[in-house]
Amino acid sequence: MSGLPIDPVDTRFRPGVREMDRVYSELNAMGRVGVCDHLPGWFTVHAVTLDSALAAHLNANQGS
Repeated sequence: MSGLPIDPVDTRFRPGVREMDRVYSELNAMGRVGVCDHLPGWFTVHAVTLDSALAAHLNANQGS
């Protein structure tokens, strides 16, 4: 794991570094699953509402 304020080679820190790496890996995996599960539906909603929001903005600011 990079960016640690400790030396991961120092044997005193190895158990903690391994635990942090394990937790980080699990959180990272959960994030990928969440993205794969929710991104397609979110994008569909985003694309529809973005078009509506842009049209409303352009209509409201035609004279500006």
